[in-house]
Parts: sequence; C-alpha cells; structure tokens
Amino acid sequence: MNSYFTNKKYNKPSKWHLHNHTTITLFLLWLMMVLSVPAFAQFDDDYIELKATGRIPNEYLNLVRGSSRINFKNTERLNRTQKETFRDATNLALRAIFTEGSIYYNDPLTDYVRTIGAKLMGNGEDASEVEFYVSKSYELNASSWQTGTIIINIGLLSRLQNEAQLAYVLAHEIAHFKMQHPYKQYARQIKGGGVARSSELARNFREHFDYSLIYELEADSMALEMMKKSGFEVNESISILKKLLDLEKNKPIDLVSYFSSPQYKIQNTQLCDHKAYGAFKKASFEVTDQHFADYHIQKRLVRVETILERDYKGKKLLLPLKRFQYDLLLFNNAVSIARFEVVSQAFQSANYLKSIYEALQMLPDFPENKYLHAQIAENLFYIGQYDRMGLRDRLFFDSQRIGDTEYAKLYCLFSTIETDELQQLVHGFIEKKYRDYPGNPILIITAAKSMEINQPEVAKDYFKKYVKYFPYGKHYTEAKLKANND
Repeated sequence: MNSYFTNKKYNKPSKWHLHNHTTITLFLLWLMMVLSVPAFAQFDDDYIELKATGRIPNEYLNLVRGSSRINFKNTERLNRTQKETFRDATNLALRAIFTEGSIYYNDPLTDYVRTIGAKLMGNGEDASEVEFYVSKSYELNASSWQTGTIIINIGLLSRLQNEAQLAYVLAHEIAHFKMQHPYKQYARQIKGGGVARSSELARNFREHFDYSLIYELEADSMALEMMKKSGFEVNESISILKKLLDLEKNKPIDLVSYFSSPQYKIQNTQLCDHKAYGAFKKASFEVTDQHFADYHIQKRLVRVETILERDYKGKKLLLPLKRFQYDLLLFNNAVSIARFEVVSQAFQSANYLKSIYEALQMLPDFPENKYLHAQIAENLFYIGQYDRMGLRDRLFFDSQRIGDTEYAKLYCLFSTIETDELQQLVHGFIEKKYRDYPGNPILIITAAKSMEINQPEVAKDYFKKYVKYFPYGKHYTEAKLKANND
C-alpha cells in the first residue's frame, strides 16, 4: 500500500518526506497534548455567567390554542378532542419553559450544540423541523417535543466527555421526535385511562415525561444509525448510559483543609463515608426511590451492547488521527461553561450544597478561579442564614440521590454540625477567602454581610469598598444604603 510519506519509485522514505513526516508527527503530538488539557486560559482566573440576549423566539412566545408547528400522523387513532388536548398541553408546556427564563438564547452553548445537531441531521428533508436549545436545569436530562424542539440540560452537558456522547444524546432525542414518541406516549396514557386537562397534562410534560421502555429502545437503535452515518463513535453510547447509572463518583475532596480556618478547624470525625451516610440518611429522611438507579437505563444498556456486538463489532469509526476532525477544543470549552453554569444555577435555585459540591469538583482543574472560591463562600453564607432562622433542614434537596462518598461527606458535615460551630465555620471561611481574593466583588459583598451580623461598624467599610469599586455591580444599591446607614 502506498503512503504519502513514501517515495514511490524506490519504496523507501526520502529525506524531504522524512523531515515533513517528523514535523507533522511532532505537530500531532503537540496537538494531542493541547487537546487533552481540560482547563482553558479564559477560566483559570475568573468566570462571567452567561446572559441571555435577544428576544424569546416568537414561535414559543406566541403559542396559543391550536397554534404551533406540531404535526403528527394519527397512527394511534385518537379522536379530535384527544388530539387537541395533546396539542394544547404541548403548547402550554413549551410556552412556560421558554418564557420563565430557563432557556439560554444567543449563547455559545446553544451555538455549539446546534453544530453537532446539524452534523446528525445533515441535509435531510426533516433537518429544518428540528431546533436545539440548552436549558439551565442542572438535572442530568434531555427532552424531545413533538414540535421538533430538542432541549439538553446543562447538568447533562457538563458531564459529557466527548462529542460522540453529545451526539448520542441528541440523536436519541431526535429519534423520539421522528418516531412520534411524545404523541404515542400520550396515546398510551389516554388508552390507559389517564385523561387529563390540558393544564394538568402540560405540567406533567414539563416535570416528568417518561417514555415506555419500547420507545427508549427504538430511539437508541435509531440513534446508533444516525451516529454511524454522521461519523461519530457509536461505542460512546455505552459510556453515556453507564454515566447515567453511576452519576456521582467524582474526585476526592479535602474538606478538612479547604473549609478549616483560624476561627474553626474541621475534624475528620465530622465527616462520613457513603456507607455511614446511608445509615444516617435512613434515620434522618424519608427514603424514596433513587432516580439515578433507573430500571429502563439498565435495560437500554444491555440492549445497546447487544446491538453494537451484533451490528457494529469491528467497525469503530474513530481512528487515532481521525478524532482531529472533531471540534475538541470547542467541545471542552462548552463543557467547561456548562460546569460553571451548574454552579451558578444551583446557587440561584437555593440548592447551596449542590452548588458547593460542583464548585469543589471543578477546583482541581481551575484551582485559582476566583469565581469558584467566591461562589462557595456565598453559598456558605446563605447556609448560615438558613441555620440562624432554624431552617437548615430545608437545604437538603439531594438527600435521596447521593451516590458519591465525597458528596455524602459534605452532606454529613452540614447536617450534623452544631449551630454555633457552623457559624464559626462560615465566618472563618469567608474571611479566609476574602484575604485570598480581596478584589472580588462577590467576596467583598459576602464578607460585608457576614461581618454585619457581629461587627456592623466594620461591615460598613466592606460595603463602602463595594460601592467605590463596583458602581455597576448588582449589589450596588444595597451596599450604598448600608454604607451610608448611621
């Protein structure tokens, strides 16, 4: 077989080709090292939260009764009223999702996801029927609607390891749309006696719309075909399914050294492993089924492995060098943004322990990122505030879904620590981080609020500093009032 680096006449390398072969090889090795680095320079120091720009798409803003692009074949033989109920419920649910501020617009995450979606759809007739969006939800999920709207959550996007995994997630949702699974699932509910008003059905669509196992398996099969046709590594479908079954086994965290300060020292005895946390959880919370141990996903995993063994064995698509045709830098950049956004969105929804945990998981990649340290401090402040009001138990949103020892340690610490000790921990940590990053606006305002509890006169200096250096900051009005308050 001839090679581009071989002299055809004598069938041996020439000096010119050897030189260029070496140069190209070195370049590829350098490129491999660059692409393997998870951290990016723009995130080493700080992070600016994504802001939606532009208008909400009119097709979602103006959804009214009967007015949408829903189009399905009535293979389920539902009557006119039943079909209209499905249409209205879909419209109501999408209108709520797109108008309540839970979708990103004109942002780099959406732009990137759409490039992968476009690769999957190609130039087919139905390419214009599908639109991709990114949701601010930190749940590990994606959804498909009979309008052709595909939504992937930042929670799932933040956990992906390569473009092929993203392609599988999107292809799976595209398959649901193409096979009319949203409509067919609704029809199964109707035939099973699950008739509901449009408003109630819309709420069910938004909150939890599980497909029957047969539809999930059909979508997996079509997704693999789409991935193969588009040149994505089909075996990554296995990786993402395993990830969904084993959500939170992440990097070890040294909670003792990180949260300890001169004011308060954490002891190892205050932490617990996952096994001990399980016993604590059963004694402290009402035990419910864990969402991540999904029976359907286990069945899907077995079925996909069977299909790959039968139809794709020995047909791996990504050779070592072919991987460079993919936008790995763009992918890693998108995942990093999604991880930061998970920290932000968990904080905004008052899931303070989740926000802290996600930030701690990012610190090995971005050890000096001021945003992460400041966000942890701000989360801690509000945990302290809830505790002062006797409402600490309301913070444990994830108590039934923790499968990772590191997260269990965090929950154990903040579940069992005494109030006085918690306040010392919070104030000591905020003061320590303020000394590390004295110019950070979040840490300045958080330190001011923390000081205000016990040292109101000292707190004024912090409020004044914020007013002086951040006249356009989101806390400016509050800081100015407190700085001038006598």
